[in-house]
Order: sequence, then structure tokens, then C-alpha cells
Amino acid sequence: SRLRTAVRQIAVIDDLADRPHDCDLLLDQNLYPEMKNRYDGLLPIRCRQLLGPEYALLRPEFALERGRLRSRDGSVRRILVFFGGCDLGNETGKALEVLRAAEFEDVVVDVVVGAGNPLRQEIESLCRSLPQVNFHCQVSNMAELMAAADLSIGAGGATTWERCAMGLPGLVVAVARNQEELAAYGGEQGLFFFLGTSETVTLEQMREALRGFASSPENLRSFTVRGLAAVDAKGVSRLVEYFLPQKVF
Repeated sequence: SRLRTAVRQIAVIDDLADRPHDCDLLLDQNLYPEMKNRYDGLLPIRCRQLLGPEYALLRPEFALERGRLRSRDGSVRRILVFFGGCDLGNETGKALEVLRAAEFEDVVVDVVVGAGNPLRQEIESLCRSLPQVNFHCQVSNMAELMAAADLSIGAGGATTWERCAMGLPGLVVAVARNQEELAAYGGEQGLFFFLGTSETVTLEQMREALRGFASSPENLRSFTVRGLAAVDAKGVSRLVEYFLPQKVF
């Protein structure tokens, strides 16, 4: 509101819907039940709303990799593990504890951690002790890693839409309160398999889910199809259309 006299229009990016906004355009790239009513009473009547993962703000690398995606057959030969930049609950360690078992020794695993992960050195040391595991820190080629994987184990934040854009089936754990509703609803919609919250998911639950998907390629293929349909990696282009004037040819 203080900026109103200084600018012509105001755009807001939000994913909480827990406060009023004085803006002309609002973007929320997430998916919730009754999405069209999510901001009722929080926005000016004139505000244009861009809602849902079709507006997911993905880096250009995802559109590039999507254009040359291989066809997945539902088999699990490579798994990507990524729980965000910090992973304070060490869900990465939990996944590695499961994947180090002999039954998964033929599966290649890519583990990605952020530079801010407090257990980065311990995780790197564990990864180096496992011959089938590759350790990556603060990567810039996430789309490439996702395209190479057959299954992912990760958090329920913004990475959800990156995985969908790459058609990568996922076992999802909500690691924060603001991820729980989105992860539960996305699971109901068949975009991924929601394991539960970080406080409740056990090693045995994760192990059983991995076993189940390893033996049901048709389920993995269905997640791929739904993910690709939900996110086409063109969200940034759609947003830019509202900011730039029409081209004159």
C-alpha cells in the first residue's frame, strides 16, 4: 500500500494465503482444494489471480530438459534423493539408511544436499562409503538429474513442480507445516505418492513404498503421465505475458 504512489502496478507471489494483499496481480503456483477460492477476502476486486502449477516458476533448464526427455518404462534403476537446501530433520539420512540395504544394491542413487545442510559432511562421508551412491552439493543441473532418475525421494515444497515437469515419480515427505496440505492433496490427485510428515514416516514405511514401486511399473508410469500433464514448464512465459506489451510485427 505504501508503494501505491510510486508504481503503476504491483504483483505478488504468495503460497500461504494467510494475509491480505494490495496488488494488481497475484501468483500462487501451488495446488490446493478449492484453489479458486483460496484468496477470497484477501485481494482487491480488480486483482488478477494466476493460480496453480501451470504457473510454476521453474528455471529455463527444466523446459530444456523436458524437450528431450526419454520415455520411462516404469522400472527403477536410478533414484534421486533431495530434501531441500537445509533438511534439518535429516530425511536424507533416513532415505540412505533404507537404500543401503542389499535389496537396493543394484540401484544407482544420486543424493543432492544444499550448502546450508548442517550434516553435509556426514552425509557426504556416508555416500562415499556406498559404491552405488553419488553425492552432489548445491547443484545447478537439477533438471538433468531428475531426467536421469526413475524415482525420487524428497520433500513436498517447490521441488514438487520441478519433479512433475520432468515426469519424475516421487515418494514425498512433508518436512514443514506449510507442505502438509499441498502434499496430501497432490497425493490424492495422483501426482506423487505421499508418505506422510517427517515426524511420522518410518524407515519401514519408506522401505515398503520403495519395494512396492519397484514391483509395479504401471503405477510409476501413471505418476509420470499425471505429472507431465500438470506442469509443462511454461509458467514463467505465462507470467511474462502479463508484464510485457504485445509484440508488434
